[in-house]
Amino acid sequence: SFTYVPILPAQLLEVLSTPTPFIIGVHSIFQSETQELLDVVIADLDGGTMNVPECVHISLLPEPLLQQTREALSMVLDPELEVADLAFPPSTISASSLKMQ
Repeated sequence: SFTYVPILPAQLLEVLSTPTPFIIGVHSIFQSETQELLDVVIADLDGGTMNVPECVHISLLPEPLLQQTREALSMVLDPELEVADLAFPPSTISASSLKMQ
């Protein structure tokens, strides 16, 4: 299942000023109206940018969780990385069975 992100109709753009956390989609034609929001993090999925206002502090994840998250996101972005090592599997020949010639 996936997260549902509703697109906010133009008549409800004032909802973006509410003091509660939310994830809402806004059509790109309203981009100029969303730039004025002081404490809202804006992720422009079409443009590939993210705007984090100076007044918003986003703390880093603790190191073990940060590394796990990076690895998981890496697999989402490049799923072929998960099987890349299978191109050269480790040898099943043990060192004791090798003979010097």
